[in-house]
Amino acid sequence: MRALTAWFLGPARTAATVVAITLLLLAFLGSALGPRLMGLVRSAGRHLFTHTVTATATAPVLVQQLQGLNRLETARQVSQHVIEVRSEGIPLPEFLVGDKLLAVLETETVSGVDLRRLSAGDVRMEGETAVIRLPDPEVLSVRIEDEHSRVYSRQRGWLVHSPDPDLERQARLKATADARRAALESNVMDVARTNAEESLRSLLLPLGVREVRVQWGASASADQGGGVPVSGSAPIP
Repeated sequence: MRALTAWFLGPARTAATVVAITLLLLAFLGSALGPRLMGLVRSAGRHLFTHTVTATATAPVLVQQLQGLNRLETARQVSQHVIEVRSEGIPLPEFLVGDKLLAVLETETVSGVDLRRLSAGDVRMEGETAVIRLPDPEVLSVRIEDEHSRVYSRQRGWLVHSPDPDLERQARLKATADARRAALESNVMDVARTNAEESLRSLLLPLGVREVRVQWGASASADQGGGVPVSGSAPIP
């Protein structure tokens, strides 16, 4: 009996027994805790090997982003205009050679900021604050709402057999000019300015900018002009 015990508890047999018991315990724990254990390992791996990249806004990046928008439309004004135009140049009484058109034209005036005029000198970073100098708001376009416009009356003299086809074009041009002037003389530009500042903050804060400070005035780049787009000269309904 002592010989058998010495054989079973000998150094080599003892080590083999410990190894066998350890393997059995690992197998049992692996089958019972395997999914939870693997989840813990994956979670630890993500924390160990994943890092967060924080984007840093720079002035050239902001200029590129803003210029890509072309123009920032921030205010709209719809108005109606009663326009009277007549043919001129013939020194005869109007009841003989006159040609007069009276129309009611509805226009949509869009105001905002032309961001294509921005240059690198108009944007700078002060820490995490973007300081942007914008050109003053302007009328970007004026469009005739044909579906809400109509010719109210057309009067021709006794000797006029064919109406002047240019009168409708003149009426449209006068309506767009009146709409542009009305926008410039009203508070539309103030509304466009306020909305532009709010729009810039919404656009730039996701790019890593903590604060946006807007300054108004002449842009550093040369004025490109280009005029105000006007809708085409389709016949007035």
